[in-house]
Amino acid sequence: MLQYAGRLVLQIGFLFIIYQSAVWLVQLTALPIPANVAGMVILMLLLFSGLLPEAYVQLGASAMLRYLGLLFVPFCVAAVLGPAANGLVSLDQLIILAVTTVAGIAAGGLVFQYLERGSQK
Repeated sequence: MLQYAGRLVLQIGFLFIIYQSAVWLVQLTALPIPANVAGMVILMLLLFSGLLPEAYVQLGASAMLRYLGLLFVPFCVAAVLGPAANGLVSLDQLIILAVTTVAGIAAGGLVFQYLERGSQK
């Protein structure tokens, strides 16, 4: 159990280092893309090039993906409360927010299930 926890912490830490490298790169070069997107591109390049074996990040990435849905909650709360402070929330906005949130989570889940099935072959 302790060995598992240690590997998990190290792998999440490594993913965090990749993200922080992307933040630094975006700030240094003034790239017009968010640092999280740059971090995903860096990670993808490292994985596809073979410089980073998948086993070095698989456990940490799987653990983070398992709880990805929880990250949508603060975004939704902010989206609902932001306009509410100005009294501008309408039923249409709430419906759009609910539908797009569910669609985004469902689409992400379907894509990851498809990719997971493909990697098991």
